[in-house]
Amino acid sequence: TACTAAYLHGAAWQAECLAYIVENRRYLEARLRECVPDIVLPPQEGTYLAWLDFSAFPYRGQALDAFLEERAGLWLSPGWEYGTGGEAFQRMNLACSRETVARACDGLQRAFAG
Repeated sequence: TACTAAYLHGAAWQAECLAYIVENRRYLEARLRECVPDIVLPPQEGTYLAWLDFSAFPYRGQALDAFLEERAGLWLSPGWEYGTGGEAFQRMNLACSRETVARACDGLQRAFAG
């Protein structure tokens, strides 16, 4: 019943959700440019997850995980879990409230200030 309702009547809701996620991405991009420009945000590939590239910083792998958790109050999806080459990356979910994205940006700003 839920699947049928979603397929028959969910198009407007889906469009609103996708637009909100796009705006969260734009917000994240603007905040990072403003407060932590060395965090690179690679192009998004059709998902609600944003990859954050911390290559400009000395932290890698579990050290990056610990730094973000302790200093920024963030627990993101670590890139190293997805294979070799992901040690300087973290994945952030953008399918959340703008307030949540703003708090994450505030935490990154605090962690990397100075």
